[in-house]
Amino acid sequence: MALDRYRKQNCDKKQHLIKIIIYASRYLLVTLAISQTKKIGAISGISKCAVLVFTMSRSIQAEMFQEMRDKTIFEQAKKYADNTLERQVYPTGTALANLQHFEETMPENATLTRKILSDLHQYGSPATVSQIGGRYFGLVNGGVVPAALAARWLADFWDQNTPLYVSSPIAAALETVTERWLRELFGLPDNVVAGFVSGSSMAILCGLAAARYRIYSNIGRDINKKV
Repeated sequence: MALDRYRKQNCDKKQHLIKIIIYASRYLLVTLAISQTKKIGAISGISKCAVLVFTMSRSIQAEMFQEMRDKTIFEQAKKYADNTLERQVYPTGTALANLQHFEETMPENATLTRKILSDLHQYGSPATVSQIGGRYFGLVNGGVVPAALAARWLADFWDQNTPLYVSSPIAAALETVTERWLRELFGLPDNVVAGFVSGSSMAILCGLAAARYRIYSNIGRDINKKV
Protein backbone atom coordinates (compact mmCIF):
# COMPACT_ATOMS: atom_id res chain seq x y z
CA MET A 1 0.00 0.00 0.00
CA ALA A 2 2.82 2.40 0.91
CA LEU A 3 4.58 1.61 -2.37
CA ASP A 4 1.40 2.21 -4.39
CA ARG A 5 0.81 5.50 -2.58
CA TYR A 6 4.42 6.55 -3.26
CA ARG A 7 4.06 5.73 -6.96
CA LYS A 8 0.78 7.64 -7.16
CA GLN A 9 2.33 10.70 -5.50
CA ASN A 10 5.25 10.63 -7.92
CA CYS A 11 2.87 10.24 -10.84
CA ASP A 12 0.82 13.20 -9.64
CA LYS A 13 3.95 15.33 -9.29
CA LYS A 14 5.09 14.42 -12.82
CA GLN A 15 1.69 15.23 -14.26
CA HIS A 16 1.66 18.55 -12.41
CA LEU A 17 5.14 19.39 -13.72
CA ILE A 18 4.11 18.50 -17.27
CA LYS A 19 1.08 20.80 -16.99
CA ILE A 20 3.28 23.65 -15.79
CA ILE A 21 5.65 23.16 -18.72
CA ILE A 22 2.75 23.04 -21.19
CA TYR A 23 1.12 26.17 -19.78
CA ALA A 24 4.44 28.02 -19.73
CA SER A 25 5.13 27.03 -23.33
CA ARG A 26 1.67 28.14 -24.41
CA TYR A 27 2.08 31.47 -22.63
CA LEU A 28 5.44 32.06 -24.31
CA LEU A 29 4.11 31.22 -27.74
CA VAL A 30 0.97 33.28 -27.33
CA THR A 31 3.03 36.25 -26.14
CA LEU A 32 5.29 35.95 -29.15
CA ALA A 33 2.30 35.61 -31.43
CA ILE A 34 0.75 38.81 -30.06
CA SER A 35 4.01 40.76 -30.30
CA GLN A 36 4.57 39.67 -33.88
CA THR A 37 1.01 40.10 -35.16
CA LYS A 38 1.56 43.60 -36.59
CA LYS A 39 4.69 42.52 -38.41
CA ILE A 40 3.56 39.24 -39.92
CA GLY A 41 0.00 40.16 -40.75
CA ALA A 42 -2.95 38.06 -39.70
CA ILE A 43 -0.94 35.21 -38.27
CA SER A 44 -2.69 33.50 -35.41
CA GLY A 45 -2.58 30.18 -33.64
CA ILE A 46 0.05 28.37 -31.68
CA SER A 47 1.33 26.17 -34.49
CA LYS A 48 2.15 29.08 -36.82
CA CYS A 49 3.83 30.96 -34.01
CA ALA A 50 5.92 27.88 -33.19
CA VAL A 51 7.13 27.86 -36.79
CA LEU A 52 8.01 31.54 -36.46
CA VAL A 53 9.97 30.94 -33.25
CA PHE A 54 11.85 28.04 -34.85
CA THR A 55 12.68 30.12 -37.91
CA MET A 56 13.88 33.03 -35.77
CA SER A 57 16.09 30.75 -33.66
CA ARG A 58 17.62 29.19 -36.77
CA SER A 59 18.32 32.65 -38.18
CA ILE A 60 19.97 33.82 -34.95
CA GLN A 61 22.06 30.65 -34.78
CA ALA A 62 23.25 31.11 -38.37
CA GLU A 63 24.18 34.71 -37.62
CA MET A 64 26.17 33.66 -34.54
CA PHE A 65 28.06 30.99 -36.50
CA GLN A 66 28.89 33.54 -39.18
CA GLU A 67 30.18 35.98 -36.56
CA MET A 68 32.50 33.32 -35.17
CA ARG A 69 33.81 32.51 -38.64
CA ASP A 70 34.19 36.16 -39.66
CA LYS A 71 35.70 37.38 -36.35
CA THR A 72 35.58 41.06 -37.34
CA ILE A 73 33.43 41.91 -34.31
CA PHE A 74 36.41 41.08 -32.10
CA GLU A 75 38.68 43.65 -33.76
CA GLN A 76 37.44 46.49 -31.53
CA ALA A 77 39.39 45.11 -28.56
CA LYS A 78 42.62 45.15 -30.57
CA LYS A 79 41.95 48.71 -31.70
CA TYR A 80 41.47 49.75 -28.08
CA ALA A 81 44.77 48.13 -27.11
CA ASP A 82 46.57 49.90 -29.97
CA ASN A 83 45.47 53.31 -28.69
CA THR A 84 45.79 52.85 -24.94
CA LEU A 85 49.49 53.76 -24.72
CA GLU A 86 49.01 57.11 -26.50
CA ARG A 87 45.62 58.33 -25.30
CA GLN A 88 44.94 60.48 -22.23
CA VAL A 89 44.52 58.33 -19.13
CA TYR A 90 41.27 59.94 -17.99
CA PRO A 91 38.46 60.57 -20.50
CA THR A 92 38.35 63.99 -22.11
CA GLY A 93 35.37 66.28 -21.74
CA THR A 94 34.29 65.43 -25.27
CA ALA A 95 34.44 61.70 -24.52
CA LEU A 96 32.27 62.14 -21.44
CA ALA A 97 29.78 64.27 -23.35
CA ASN A 98 29.55 61.62 -26.07
CA LEU A 99 28.18 59.15 -23.52
CA GLN A 100 24.82 60.79 -24.24
CA HIS A 101 24.82 58.63 -27.36
CA PHE A 102 23.74 55.68 -25.21
CA GLU A 103 20.73 57.56 -23.82
CA GLU A 104 18.00 56.15 -26.04
CA THR A 105 14.66 54.44 -25.74
CA MET A 106 14.51 50.68 -25.69
CA PRO A 107 14.68 49.50 -29.33
CA GLU A 108 11.75 47.56 -30.74
CA ASN A 109 13.97 45.53 -33.07
CA ALA A 110 17.33 43.84 -32.77
CA THR A 111 20.44 45.85 -33.62
CA LEU A 112 23.20 44.41 -35.74
CA THR A 113 26.10 43.09 -33.69
CA ARG A 114 28.64 45.06 -35.68
CA LYS A 115 26.71 48.28 -35.04
CA ILE A 116 26.62 47.59 -31.28
CA LEU A 117 30.35 46.85 -31.10
CA SER A 118 31.14 49.85 -33.28
CA ASP A 119 29.15 52.18 -31.02
CA LEU A 120 30.69 50.72 -27.88
CA HIS A 121 34.16 51.29 -29.25
CA GLN A 122 33.47 54.69 -30.78
CA TYR A 123 31.70 56.19 -27.79
CA GLY A 124 32.54 53.82 -24.95
CA SER A 125 36.27 53.24 -25.36
CA PRO A 126 37.24 56.96 -25.13
CA ALA A 127 35.19 57.23 -21.92
CA THR A 128 37.16 54.54 -20.09
CA VAL A 129 39.92 55.16 -17.58
CA SER A 130 43.00 53.68 -19.25
CA GLN A 131 44.35 51.33 -16.60
CA ILE A 132 46.31 49.07 -18.94
CA GLY A 133 48.81 51.64 -20.21
CA GLY A 134 51.04 51.79 -17.13
CA ARG A 135 50.26 55.47 -16.48
CA TYR A 136 47.28 55.26 -14.12
CA PHE A 137 47.97 55.84 -10.41
CA GLY A 138 44.52 56.60 -9.00
CA LEU A 139 42.98 54.75 -6.07
CA VAL A 140 44.27 51.17 -5.67
CA ASN A 141 43.33 49.90 -9.12
CA GLY A 142 45.98 47.71 -10.67
CA GLY A 143 46.79 47.56 -14.36
CA VAL A 144 46.38 44.21 -16.03
CA VAL A 145 49.45 42.21 -17.11
CA PRO A 146 49.29 41.69 -20.90
CA ALA A 147 49.93 37.95 -20.60
CA ALA A 148 47.11 37.62 -18.05
CA LEU A 149 44.79 39.69 -20.26
CA ALA A 150 45.52 37.46 -23.25
CA ALA A 151 44.94 34.33 -21.15
CA ARG A 152 41.66 35.73 -19.84
CA TRP A 153 40.55 36.58 -23.35
CA LEU A 154 41.35 33.02 -24.44
CA ALA A 155 39.44 31.70 -21.42
CA ASP A 156 36.46 33.85 -22.44
CA PHE A 157 36.53 32.19 -25.85
CA TRP A 158 36.72 28.78 -24.20
CA ASP A 159 33.49 29.71 -22.35
CA GLN A 160 33.74 26.78 -19.95
CA ASN A 161 31.39 25.66 -17.19
CA THR A 162 33.86 24.50 -14.55
CA PRO A 163 32.20 22.74 -11.59
CA LEU A 164 32.97 19.22 -12.86
CA TYR A 165 35.76 17.48 -14.78
CA VAL A 166 33.26 16.20 -17.34
CA SER A 167 32.12 19.74 -18.17
CA SER A 168 35.67 21.13 -18.53
CA PRO A 169 38.69 18.79 -18.38
CA ILE A 170 41.11 21.68 -19.02
CA ALA A 171 39.77 23.71 -16.08
CA ALA A 172 40.00 20.71 -13.77
CA ALA A 173 43.58 19.99 -14.90
CA LEU A 174 44.71 23.60 -14.42
CA GLU A 175 43.11 23.78 -10.97
CA THR A 176 44.86 20.56 -9.94
CA VAL A 177 48.26 21.85 -11.05
CA THR A 178 47.71 25.25 -9.43
CA GLU A 179 46.62 23.61 -6.18
CA ARG A 180 49.83 21.57 -6.11
CA TRP A 181 51.96 24.65 -6.82
CA LEU A 182 50.28 26.54 -3.96
CA ARG A 183 51.07 23.71 -1.53
CA GLU A 184 54.70 23.73 -2.63
CA LEU A 185 54.93 27.53 -2.49
CA PHE A 186 53.58 27.79 1.07
CA GLY A 187 55.05 24.54 2.36
CA LEU A 188 51.64 23.02 3.09
CA PRO A 189 50.95 19.31 3.69
CA ASP A 190 49.89 17.14 0.76
CA ASN A 191 46.40 16.69 2.21
CA VAL A 192 45.63 20.42 1.95
CA VAL A 193 43.11 21.23 -0.77
CA ALA A 194 42.28 24.53 -2.43
CA GLY A 195 39.03 26.11 -3.53
CA PHE A 196 38.96 28.50 -6.48
CA VAL A 197 36.46 31.34 -6.15
CA SER A 198 35.19 34.09 -8.44
CA GLY A 199 37.54 36.84 -7.25
CA SER A 200 39.31 38.58 -4.40
CA SER A 201 36.11 39.59 -2.58
CA MET A 202 34.89 36.01 -2.32
CA ALA A 203 38.41 34.87 -1.42
CA ILE A 204 38.47 37.31 1.51
CA LEU A 205 35.02 36.15 2.64
CA CYS A 206 36.04 32.49 2.48
CA GLY A 207 39.30 33.27 4.29
CA LEU A 208 37.45 35.04 7.12
CA ALA A 209 34.98 32.15 7.42
CA ALA A 210 37.82 29.59 7.56
CA ALA A 211 39.75 31.67 10.12
CA ARG A 212 36.67 32.03 12.32
CA TYR A 213 36.11 28.28 12.20
CA ARG A 214 39.73 27.58 13.15
CA ILE A 215 39.81 30.09 16.02
CA TYR A 216 36.67 28.64 17.61
CA SER A 217 37.89 25.08 16.94
CA ASN A 218 41.09 25.81 18.83
CA ILE A 219 39.07 26.62 21.96
CA GLY A 220 36.89 23.53 21.60
CA ARG A 221 33.84 25.11 19.97
CA ASP A 222 32.20 24.13 16.69
CA ILE A 223 30.94 27.30 15.03
CA ASN A 224 28.99 25.24 12.48
CA LYS A 225 27.06 23.31 15.09
CA LYS A 226 23.44 24.36 15.55
CA VAL A 227 22.53 25.51 19.02
